[in-house]
Amino acid sequence: MRIVFLPTYSPELNPCEFVFAQVKRYLRDRMGTLRFWLEIIRGFLGVSADNMRVYYDHCLSGRAF
Repeated sequence: MRIVFLPTYSPELNPCEFVFAQVKRYLRDRMGTLRFWLEIIRGFLGVSADNMRVYYDHCLSGRAF
């Protein structure tokens, strides 16, 4: 494990921001007819291990998409 201290506000270096953006994109573009909280869960279930790997690699490299 390695601790990396981020600048005060740096969403482009925080993998959580990319996950939340993916879920918000799901809610905006493909939300179905389920209750809202179920749609949120469905959005998070769409975040794969490959997505997380890409997000972490992006944040560690410090480059923009």
